[in-house]
Amino acid sequence: MRAFRYKDNGDNVELTECIGDIKRNTVVDGILIPDRIDISWVLEDGLFTWYKLEIVDVGFS
Repeated sequence: MRAFRYKDNGDNVELTECIGDIKRNTVVDGILIPDRIDISWVLEDGLFTWYKLEIVDVGFS
């Protein structure tokens, strides 16, 4: 996944490419979902991972 998001705030705000790198998928009730994702900024000197998401519970209504 890729998107441009605002990084920083105030006078330093700028649109920066941000990627979500899916590390693992799992099947829940027959549906394949990503359950581990690393979120990183794409910076001039390389990737900066600022969030590691892990889904531990899913419910469907």
